[in-house]
Amino acid sequence: MSHPTDPTLTLVPLTRGLWCVIDAAFAAEVGRFNWTARSEGSGHYAYRRIYRGTPSHHDLHRFIAELSGMSLVAEIDHKNLNTLDNRTANLRPASKSEQRCNQMIQRNNTTGVKGITFHAGKFEAYVSLHRKRTWLGRFDTIAEAETVLVAARLSLHGEFANNGRPS
Repeated sequence: MSHPTDPTLTLVPLTRGLWCVIDAAFAAEVGRFNWTARSEGSGHYAYRRIYRGTPSHHDLHRFIAELSGMSLVAEIDHKNLNTLDNRTANLRPASKSEQRCNQMIQRNNTTGVKGITFHAGKFEAYVSLHRKRTWLGRFDTIAEAETVLVAARLSLHGEFANNGRPS
């Protein structure tokens, strides 16, 4: 189904009443298959079931990455955190560590800012890279902690820097 406002995009119907968006250039190839919605973590993914001996699946974002010639050696990351936005402009190869940098804020976060905790009357900031957590300090206000945290995250994570909110 073509996108209602952008002819360069196509909407792909999924189960559960969901839709995902792809580049119109891939509509014919993607349309050859039925796509299903799968809940995982904080998002939904589109995939198709494959039955060759043992059942398996093929994720739509990896299918699009293959069609566009993207390297499949690594994981495929959604830049804007919307896992149903499978436009090539939103997909990029990433290591597992880079994908961890580009994650949404956890549901159990109590401060509202990714990487900041409140302890003993102070805001403590942390940043992680390659599963190693680095303590950035204790601050009187959340704004101070967030300023230091955002700068450290940009320096360490580069293009994968994400402050926990969709862009």
